[in-house]
Amino acid sequence: MKRAIILFVVIATVIFSTVLWLVNVDTEFQLADILEVGVIFLVVGFALLMLYKRVVSAKRGEPAEDELSKRIMQRASSLSYFISLYIWVGVLFIKDRVKLDTERHRARW
Repeated sequence: MKRAIILFVVIATVIFSTVLWLVNVDTEFQLADILEVGVIFLVVGFALLMLYKRVVSAKRGEPAEDELSKRIMQRASSLSYFISLYIWVGVLFIKDRVKLDTERHRARW
């Protein structure tokens, strides 16, 4: 149940920050801004679904994690770490071979 409380606090913080950002925007929304808000609401929706499932499981008296779920989480985390190493190798390979202009040129006043 402790994780459900932490998850609720994180969800509330994300919703509060998003609403604060939307209220304080001075300019018009661009397409990228609308997509960002959509992704934020999608992630918050999945988090709310996960929170709901955790609360229902806790009310039924089911354990939060069993041996199988711990093993699955361990394999998933080790696989994601392994894949991230290969992604970094790919990024470094591309960085060495491609020259990108990363500085913005400012207009002189």
